[in-house]
Amino acid sequence: KTAPAAEHEAVPDDDGILATLPDDSLVAVEVLRKQYPKSPSAGAYPAVFVSQVYSLVRSRTTVDRELDQAAKDKRIRMLRVPGHPTDGFLLA
Repeated sequence: KTAPAAEHEAVPDDDGILATLPDDSLVAVEVLRKQYPKSPSAGAYPAVFVSQVYSLVRSRTTVDRELDQAAKDKRIRMLRVPGHPTDGFLLA
């Protein structure tokens, strides 16, 4: 028997593939988190500062938009740093 023809198989379109990829900002958060291992004594993952994400992603506007959406979707938690109104830290 021969294998079914490839022309009959469904191939996802570019929009479907792109929709499954993570945002640049969330990838930057993961890169930063991987640099610091989980602390067994604290029982929590390290926080990542928004300013650190800004340094890895070209557009600050994009970072703000993507992180706000991730916070709305409850994929991350954003907290403000007292005394630093423009910076905050993320818990993912």
